[in-house]
Amino acid sequence: MPFQLTREERRIVVKIVTVYSLFGGLWIYLSDSVLGWLVRDPDIITRIATYKGLLFIAVTAALLYFLIGRYLIERKNLEKHIRLVEFAMARISDAFYLIDADGTFLDVNDAACRMRGYRREEFLAKRVSDIDPDFPPEAWAPHWDELKRSGSLTFEAVHSCKNGQAIDVEVTANYFRYMDTEYNCAVVRDISERKAAERELKQSEKELRSLMDLMPVGIAWSNNKGNIEYANHNFVEKFGYTLADVPTVEEWFLKAYPDASYREKLTSVWFASISEFHASGTEVPSFDVKVTCRDGSVRDMIINTLISHNRTLVIFTDVTERETLREELIKKQKLESIGLLAGGIAHDFNNILTAILGNISYAGLLIDKDHKAASLLLQAEKGAKRAAELAHQLLTFARGGEPITSSVAVARIIEDSLELVLHGSNVRSRVEIEDGVQNIKADSGQISQVFNNLIINAVQAMPDGGIISIRVSNFRIGQINNPYAVPVGAYVRIILDDEGRGIPSENLKNIFDPYFTTKSGGSGLGLASVQSIISKHGGHISVSSSIGSGTTFEILLPTSTEPAGEEVPSAGTALSGMAVEFGAGASLLVMDDEEMIREMASAMLEELGYRVTSCASGEEAVELYKVNYEAGTPFSAAIMDLTIPGGMGGRDAARAILDFDPGAQLIVSSGYSNDPIMSDYRHYGFAAVVVKPYGVAEIANVLSSLISSGKSAE
Repeated sequence: MPFQLTREERRIVVKIVTVYSLFGGLWIYLSDSVLGWLVRDPDIITRIATYKGLLFIAVTAALLYFLIGRYLIERKNLEKHIRLVEFAMARISDAFYLIDADGTFLDVNDAACRMRGYRREEFLAKRVSDIDPDFPPEAWAPHWDELKRSGSLTFEAVHSCKNGQAIDVEVTANYFRYMDTEYNCAVVRDISERKAAERELKQSEKELRSLMDLMPVGIAWSNNKGNIEYANHNFVEKFGYTLADVPTVEEWFLKAYPDASYREKLTSVWFASISEFHASGTEVPSFDVKVTCRDGSVRDMIINTLISHNRTLVIFTDVTERETLREELIKKQKLESIGLLAGGIAHDFNNILTAILGNISYAGLLIDKDHKAASLLLQAEKGAKRAAELAHQLLTFARGGEPITSSVAVARIIEDSLELVLHGSNVRSRVEIEDGVQNIKADSGQISQVFNNLIINAVQAMPDGGIISIRVSNFRIGQINNPYAVPVGAYVRIILDDEGRGIPSENLKNIFDPYFTTKSGGSGLGLASVQSIISKHGGHISVSSSIGSGTTFEILLPTSTEPAGEEVPSAGTALSGMAVEFGAGASLLVMDDEEMIREMASAMLEELGYRVTSCASGEEAVELYKVNYEAGTPFSAAIMDLTIPGGMGGRDAARAILDFDPGAQLIVSSGYSNDPIMSDYRHYGFAAVVVKPYGVAEIANVLSSLISSGKSAE
């Protein structure tokens, strides 16, 4: 093989020859010219020429020594540097590839051989496409062009080893030219452990996200730029917002807290707590917030904030139900307080009202209907009834007892309430009753009170007139998807709509609270008693409203399979000549601890034709009844006060009487109408019930029905 010099070696040889030629030529020309000008003797010229030649040889030898020595020193230094580089390349942990423009390996270091498992000569017999499947021969040219344009590329790849194993690597490729030849000097680092750790981290993160999606709290985290990177399933389900809706913390605050003043107050406190954490490591406290969801609803939340690795994680714990229960507990405590008050005054207050109302209705029997006092008595009776209604409303909150229920046609009650309340008003009604609507099991008086209150409220909400729409239908609640807090079963559903101004959202949640009212002169007991009555009937009531769109009440009441009972005439009918079957000498026993009630009842019943015997205690009643029974002149009926302070009441007295006269017609009477005995009087042996306060109509109808039929009356 002919001897070949490298380009650098040729450059050095040319440099030496050029210097030598210039120096030799100048020496010969200049020395001969000077010598010919100074010396004329040929012998001397010959001798000088000899010395000049020797000097030339010495000088050129010295020059050659200098030039060649310099070249050798540079070469030695270069070789030393090359050996140093080779030594270093052999010992670095990263692989080193020297690759030509065709993708052929020109040189590799020991680390490359160890990493791939090839011997050096095996490695140098391969191309890049042999170890990197991402660079087949057809892909190498575009890659090389890109490398030439950029000068350097860093990328991740998967390289194959001699044993078939694939390893993850990070490649830094560097393009350069040397002596008109293009090269790629690539440094390759084994990142298998890092990639394995990344895969494990991604798997852990995936499992963590799956776990967080199962958690019953909302979780979201953001980076230090304020971008929300993750929100779990509960967050999206609870609030309705996806990451597309709230991509940033700023956007979240704008949508979740639309009230500007509330948002400003919350953000200032929250961001101040985060700044305090960064400054001193103080834990960010939890906050109670109200979050506005995408559908407009508001949920009570406790937010806890955790900060780590430039990320802020927020946990949202939904306490809406807890807050609702807390509010319900407060409301229940209020109702219990009212109940204690009502229970405490009910007996005495209704006894007083019984004397007042009874005497007024009795007085109405004694005078002609055209008498001047008749209208005054009528007004007095109305006032006494209003007082009785207020007492009855208070009693709906009292603890214990159930309504005095029977099978009732709800349509009849609604029609009566509409006729009573809408009379003389500019409000019209539209009633839709589904065919075959079942009766309800209810206390007709209390349910009348419910519809009276609701219709009165609707009329007051429409001062300029309007329409009250009432829809009545059968409704069944199944086991699945039951949004109502009532048992599964059959109900009658009543929906009442008005066209009023609507109820502000801040008032809507309080309208069933006792004493809450926005009306001048209102007692705040109307809707509270409505809710209490519906609840005690095992039903459900809810309300929806918005400003300008009116108000809708939805009521569910349990159905009854029994036919509806007959309507009981009102007390006012007696004052206008109501036809009643008078006593015709039938004997009655009246037992009441209040003397004024005994006197009123005795006088009223005697006016109706009954013979009346009265007493103040259960013990006396049992004794009187027994004496008359054994004498063969038993009482036709006995009216017995349920509660006698410090003595035998109606319950124990009835038990004693029924022991010797199982057919006794006993009527229980009480001002404490929510006592269990009043709602289930037959179970305790009573044939009928009359609630205090009562007047002529109530007591006359009960007695007439009971005595004339000889059996129990409703």
